[in-house]
Amino acid sequence: MDLTNIKAIIFDLEGTLLDRQKSRDKFIEEQYERFHDYLVRVQASDFRKKFIELDDDEDHDKPDLYKEIIKQFNIDRLTWKDLFND
Repeated sequence: MDLTNIKAIIFDLEGTLLDRQKSRDKFIEEQYERFHDYLVRVQASDFRKKFIELDDDEDHDKPDLYKEIIKQFNIDRLTWKDLFND
């Protein structure tokens, strides 16, 4: 990867450029819809609530987050990697 053309790096520590919560909520909703056929025993609101709880403002590693979701909801038709790679 050629990095010689990089002129600036922007850090959005306060969510000024990207509303992380809004983006996260939209992602959760869309991910649930994409995998709905595999999550029939899981309510969308429960999936969202658990994701947000485990995400902990992005302080939780996503592989661990998805492993815990698979475990807590007893999902047997998906792996954590299916969700993580989405």
